[in-house]
Amino acid sequence: MDSNLTPDPTFNLDAEPGGLDRFLSCSPTAGADRKFVLATEILAQGFIDHPANGPLLCPLLPSPAGNGDQEGLYRFFTEVFYFSYQLLFLFHLQPYQELSLLSDLSEGDGCLKMDLLYETIGCLLKTEAADDIDYLDLARSLIQKARRGFVITPASPLLSADGQTTPFKPSLVISPSTIPLFDPARTQLLESCSVANQVMQMVVRLLAPRQPERRDEELSLIYEEMLAYEPAIATEAMVKTKIKDKEQWVRVKQPERCAGEKRAYCRAGSFILRPAADGRKHRGAFYTPAEITQYIVTSTVGVMVKPIMQDLAGEAPLYCPDDIYEEIKVCDPAMGSGAFLVQACRFLAESYSQARVAAGLEDEQTARARLPYYKRRAAEKCLYGVDLDPMAVELAKLTLWLEVLVADRPLPFLDPHLRCGNSLIGAPLRQEEQFTVEELSYIPDAALEGINKGTTTEQKAAARARLQRNQEERKRSDTKQEGQTSKSEELQRFMGLALLEGMFWRTSLEMPDESLPLGHALALVQYKTDLFNELMHGITIRRQAQQICDLWCAVWFWPEPGSLLPRQGGENIEVPEPPTTGRFLELASTLWGAAPPTLTPDEQIVYWAVVQHVAAQQRFFHWELEFPEIWGRQRKSR
Repeated sequence: MDSNLTPDPTFNLDAEPGGLDRFLSCSPTAGADRKFVLATEILAQGFIDHPANGPLLCPLLPSPAGNGDQEGLYRFFTEVFYFSYQLLFLFHLQPYQELSLLSDLSEGDGCLKMDLLYETIGCLLKTEAADDIDYLDLARSLIQKARRGFVITPASPLLSADGQTTPFKPSLVISPSTIPLFDPARTQLLESCSVANQVMQMVVRLLAPRQPERRDEELSLIYEEMLAYEPAIATEAMVKTKIKDKEQWVRVKQPERCAGEKRAYCRAGSFILRPAADGRKHRGAFYTPAEITQYIVTSTVGVMVKPIMQDLAGEAPLYCPDDIYEEIKVCDPAMGSGAFLVQACRFLAESYSQARVAAGLEDEQTARARLPYYKRRAAEKCLYGVDLDPMAVELAKLTLWLEVLVADRPLPFLDPHLRCGNSLIGAPLRQEEQFTVEELSYIPDAALEGINKGTTTEQKAAARARLQRNQEERKRSDTKQEGQTSKSEELQRFMGLALLEGMFWRTSLEMPDESLPLGHALALVQYKTDLFNELMHGITIRRQAQQICDLWCAVWFWPEPGSLLPRQGGENIEVPEPPTTGRFLELASTLWGAAPPTLTPDEQIVYWAVVQHVAAQQRFFHWELEFPEIWGRQRKSR
């Protein structure tokens, strides 16, 4: 192993603090996020240093580590990050005594309980035989078990309605399909790579929690802290030092900048993580501490809950406790990994518990015992979130799942509520409280004015003609012959149907499972999963409405006409002229079977391919289509 990245490669693994422990306790890396950064650097360097990995990694990594490029470096770093984070997540599950990893799917046999896993690893690291363990094999074995799923076993016997103990058979409560974090494709490259055992031993030691406490927020903090870093290959010898409260790699040739304590040394060709030039500000990634999220939730959600609680305390209440879940909806439009939503979940569950006690439905002891179930219902009914980062959405689900975990219920189906997309860019489908497609029924001149007008006289003339044509088509789109509907009216009707369809399907997606046997509850989750996938990706009115909204938004980001776009599984396509109002309405109307289009099928395919490309890049988010039950619901009047 190359020890250049490690401050003290000779640390011992006895119960007494070793060099690594001293390093971690006296440096800014004492925080969990700093340990994860260090573990990722060590693991990446370990893969690079192992001679067997040369044929795989050299074509990816840039000079002087290989003959690849920055894109290859990012691919390598992404896989190392996922591998490290998979282990981190598993180690953080150890306080959940109900959870077990599956070794064999048959009858729940071969389960490895998470709390025993923590104790086992802790003992392994302290024994004299610690150096004899194959830590890479151990890590891969744990990850492979996670890919099979988790089971939940109650810590205490379950009681039936008549107070009798009921038998409980462990069931697959967390299925592999619900945990994309462990998708084998995430670490496909590393599956064929080797690493020195001492390197993996260090990584396990860094990632394993020191105390068996539930620290769900730590997972969020670590991920969002990692967004502030970018991978690099050192082109010369460097040292890590603390500058203005931040750890940075600096060249050895500049000793005057190394006034602080040196943290680590690396030679040219080493893998390092350095603060990104644009940092988290450019990515919009900021971690909000628990104290601040608690205050925000109390100051916002608390204001909405207060009138309901006051009403329930009156002589003739208008509300009932369930109205807390029905009336209050909380959305974080930039949820990150879910820190705010977790606090909102806790607050709503506590409020619901207090409301049931105030209404005389339960005593305080019973309400307190059922608090995990109330959290679960709050997550299903009240919480919504959006984020541009797909990984953040996955982590938000995982964080909420850990918060609402109960022994005799499957994980709630959160996909309809936690969505990936750009919450700032979407089709205009309402004015104030009214659903309308007035702005969606034409292409604004401003959208076309932003497209590259070119440099030649012909290109500039074409851009002016395009703008003039759009203005004329917009006027014609509002005219109609007697007894006929205009294209904008047809669009209004079609989008209205899409909203109604979404609301209808959402009714099924929100079916409760509290009263169902566990087997039926698991079947209901699978039913919801299949139903939601059909709604989002099948041939539905809602899906076609999304295509229309994507088309309208894509005009604002239209690639330069005449440029080439890659098409998966085929030749490049030439970008056509951006749709003006007439072309937009024609393309949209083909989805609801209006008059025959003037475009050929091949021309239509090209347009929709460009729309799909732009939508994938920008991740448009159309609020009314994504959360139709919010915009169409009726609220009680106070």
